[in-house]
Amino acid sequence: MSRLRRLLVPILALTALTALPAVGVAVIEDPTRSDPGPGSVLSDLLSSRTGINGLNNANLTSGKALVFTTPPNIKPSFTSATVTNRMSILYATDPSVRDILAGSSQMPGLPWLFRQEPSNSGPGARLGVDNSQRMTKLNGASLAKMTPTKMVFALMKGVDRICVTPAGINTCPAHLLAVDEIGAAFGRAEGVPGSEAPGLRLELAMETLARTRSPWGGSYASRIHFYLAPGVSTAIAAGRGPAHNRGDDGKVKWPDYSSAIDALSLAAGVWLEMYHYPTRGSARTPFTSTEWRTVPTAVAAFMAERGIEYPLQSLHFVMTETAGNDLVSSGQCLAERVAGGSKEHANRVGASAISIDFPACGPRVNVCISSRASNERHSEMSMGGPGSFPKMTPAMNTIIKNADDQIFPVDSGIQEFPVQQASPSGMACQWQRAQTGDVNLRILMNGPAAYRATGTEAIVFGQLFRQFFIVA
Repeated sequence: MSRLRRLLVPILALTALTALPAVGVAVIEDPTRSDPGPGSVLSDLLSSRTGINGLNNANLTSGKALVFTTPPNIKPSFTSATVTNRMSILYATDPSVRDILAGSSQMPGLPWLFRQEPSNSGPGARLGVDNSQRMTKLNGASLAKMTPTKMVFALMKGVDRICVTPAGINTCPAHLLAVDEIGAAFGRAEGVPGSEAPGLRLELAMETLARTRSPWGGSYASRIHFYLAPGVSTAIAAGRGPAHNRGDDGKVKWPDYSSAIDALSLAAGVWLEMYHYPTRGSARTPFTSTEWRTVPTAVAAFMAERGIEYPLQSLHFVMTETAGNDLVSSGQCLAERVAGGSKEHANRVGASAISIDFPACGPRVNVCISSRASNERHSEMSMGGPGSFPKMTPAMNTIIKNADDQIFPVDSGIQEFPVQQASPSGMACQWQRAQTGDVNLRILMNGPAAYRATGTEAIVFGQLFRQFFIVA
């Protein structure tokens, strides 16, 4: 058995840890020889779990990293990219985090995996040496009401904070702070002076924090992360003009988030919430395929237009528990879910679709299986048509080119084999869409966050996380 096969089998078997219909694969045989030989960089990389730069690939926080791209691949596909400051956040309860970790031997020790408080981090849900990788948060709505000076002190206090439970456990020893969230309050409405806009106040505060050294390392600004609300990111993506706040008719339609984006550019990370929630406490629904293809690229382009040289380095995705029966097409026929026998399905995807049972979703459905959506080059942006997002801009083209330059498909030299679609959960749907185009794939490689994932959704996130990042 080749070294590549010896590693691939346990990697692919990760998804069989539960009864979920996650991924079905055949035994993989090397098509040419039993051992790829000493000249195979991929084989050496995988069998030793050593990155190209000599570091452990799973523990790599920056540099050339390798990932195993997840379904809907038809054949095993590996991709590498140069990432900077990789990080993932588990924003969930202890039972959910235990489901995500699932007894993994590597995940609890990954230096780039953190817990978002509040939580207890009990047995089986601890991360880092001495349970040290735990961070706290600050309410974004409260922050929006403060003056620049008060913002500075509130953000510094959040970074410095020591969170001690009744049991005497410090639950935020990482001294990292997440602001949840940057919403519409941080936008400047038409006619409102910039000095009165919370976005500008936040920008002034972050400029001060970027010049203020933290006793925990770096500046205070470099220890702060911001969650970006879906209403903000979709407005930026849909908006025209320098401030991305005008409609097709040239009239102001959305708030101006320019100052807020300038503030976020000084932070350690910007986390795009890739789901909708119409009202507080309402059910969350996943971004549509069009939104996945357009929003991340448009936000990154806006950051670039505001003078940020490498916005893809600081962007991350936040995935959450959502309905599992909303697998809208994210490609020509990718993950098309329409009732079996439907004329609509036959018209849209043709006869190549096959029927698969999804017990978690109820009725039998047809699924059109194609190769990874990111094989459709430059599919990030939706071009023209009713309700479309803006046409390509120079900044968008630059973002896509930068992503292309940082993504390196690795030819595994393995025969193709059939892959069953991932479990039809909302989380699996989001992972599939996160691989639509090189911009999304590049952001995903920075590390995603899991937000309020429970039960099946937490298990699916953990399965896909371990498989994608090649951890045991």
